Amino acid sequence: MSRSALVSVLLAVVINGGCAFLPETDWYHAGLAADTATVNDLTAFGKQLADMNAEERKVVCVDTRENLKQLESDINRLRLALIIELSPQCGTAKEGMDVLAPVVSATGGGPIKNFAEHHAAVLGLMAKQDRARRNLKTTLGKERKRLQETEEKLEAITSIEKQLSEREGSEGNGQSQ
Repeated sequence: MSRSALVSVLLAVVINGGCAFLPETDWYHAGLAADTATVNDLTAFGKQLADMNAEERKVVCVDTRENLKQLESDINRLRLALIIELSPQCGTAKEGMDVLAPVVSATGGGPIKNFAEHHAAVLGLMAKQDRARRNLKTTLGKERKRLQETEEKLEAITSIEKQLSEREGSEGNGQSQ
């Protein structure tokens, strides 16, 4: 085999993620179709969540957490991650990433893993925003404290100036009499 042919074969393997060498069997296509249907169901679930109010999402959150305790499945993990994405009172973005970690780190590929990786990335961005928000609140708190201290110092200086002005005024009145 020539070098260019070998490179072409290796490139095909990389581009297709090794799928070019998988046999085209019925079980492979059935699994892919089932994964695609599951992703479609999860997408519909996400749309339903988006249409719910906070109280309804809270109920779904509690139910989904119970389901995950009873059966630790990829689907239940993905459902909880979707709820966390749309409903911060259900959990933190970091918790959502932790819930998805087993799905993302699983070997293999396919629509479910791609879906999990996408939502793990979204939750990762949300976690970064949460950290930035906390840092901003800390900085804001420090700046407010500094501002309050500066205002107190300004009031003290103003009070001293007023006292000095009153002394000078009273001393000036005493000398002219």
